[in-house]
Amino acid sequence: MAAGLSSLAIYLVFSIGILLHSYPNIAAQARIFDPNRKDNLALYWGQNSFGVTHAGMLGQEALEDYCQNDSADILLLSFLNVFNAASAGGVPGLDFAETCKTTFPNTTLLHCPQIAKGIKYCQKQGKIVLLSLGGAAGSYGFASEDEARQFADKLWDMFMGGSADLRPFDDAVVDGVDLDIEGGQSTGYVTLVGRLREKFKQVPDRRFYVTAAPQCPFPDGYLGSVIDSAHLDMVFVQFYNNWCSALSYPSQFNFDDWDNWARDRSLNPDVKVYFGLPGSTTAARSGYIDPTELARIIPDVRSKYPSFGGVSMWDASQGASNKIGDKSYTQHVADILRANGDTAEPAQPEDTSKVPKGDGETAESTQIGIDEPTTPNPTNPSFTTPSSTAPTPSIKDDGAAPETTAVKSTGGRGHGHDHSQHKHHCCHRGRDE
Repeated sequence: MAAGLSSLAIYLVFSIGILLHSYPNIAAQARIFDPNRKDNLALYWGQNSFGVTHAGMLGQEALEDYCQNDSADILLLSFLNVFNAASAGGVPGLDFAETCKTTFPNTTLLHCPQIAKGIKYCQKQGKIVLLSLGGAAGSYGFASEDEARQFADKLWDMFMGGSADLRPFDDAVVDGVDLDIEGGQSTGYVTLVGRLREKFKQVPDRRFYVTAAPQCPFPDGYLGSVIDSAHLDMVFVQFYNNWCSALSYPSQFNFDDWDNWARDRSLNPDVKVYFGLPGSTTAARSGYIDPTELARIIPDVRSKYPSFGGVSMWDASQGASNKIGDKSYTQHVADILRANGDTAEPAQPEDTSKVPKGDGETAESTQIGIDEPTTPNPTNPSFTTPSSTAPTPSIKDDGAAPETTAVKSTGGRGHGHDHSQHKHHCCHRGRDE
């Protein structure tokens, strides 16, 4: 009898091992997104930044491919970059590079069933998926508070818990929206957030989120007044392409400004501030930090600032393609964040000082996919265009942020992504646009 039980136990252990080897995602099911943690990783996806900056090479993978393991906790679909808010019957404009090009019949509205499949898959893996609004290039903004209110209703019906005849992601429901606003006026955005939160109450058993992606100069030139007056769950601050980037750590690195805002001014006392980084040397004009240095910086920042929520990256394709040793940059960052669980103890990763720090030389600042600054179009305050001539903020001796023009880079995740040259040919702020 004992021998039989022993054989059965051996068989079960062997079978479970084979199962986990064949289906590694089963082992990863334990990590479920928790907004209160300090080791979350957010990835901007959609603009194919790596494919744009590396012609002829494979770039962006399908959305679900970035949810195969527990590296990422948040995926941000980039972007909804045309609002058409002034038209009651107008449809929003979406841009996901080459991932989705099909439109509903007789409309300009993208229909993306493959992305819908990815959204559902990622959510089943315990991640949340947000729709990022804006970017470094596009036509967006509001002429009135009423426009913003109506647009919030449209977002709810077409992408979240409402219903509409045409839904770009069919019955897939995104977990909220991200404001990656890199141009225009602040009119309407507080109303937009407030109206969405009213809508969220219609589905009391599900949590929805609203986030924002400012640049590190404080206050942000486009979102400063908005983040003070809207209830936000997270801010993905772009600590690159600016004088306050992590390259200046700790001298002019200004996470303390954002932590003070989170604790003293934010309407949400539990808001989390994310450390926005480019995923490689070609994801932004400046600000890339190699894993060895990050292993020193991240634990220090996390231990000092109560509002620290994790890292955000521009973008998924850049971080995954940037191989250092036997791991991607994305995995290095995830490992550093979680080296000691949800604590602030320092990580001890492999020494990468003798390995290339990126996947190539930094692309020209005018190349799409790079995190470039953007400038508002004076003839249309709701329009933002990439600009290779926009001045780069200079480092001020006193460490203060430049006037209100926190220049947003395009291409990365604007906030810290590579929005400088709309990822791909569209829009990301600070990433590779």
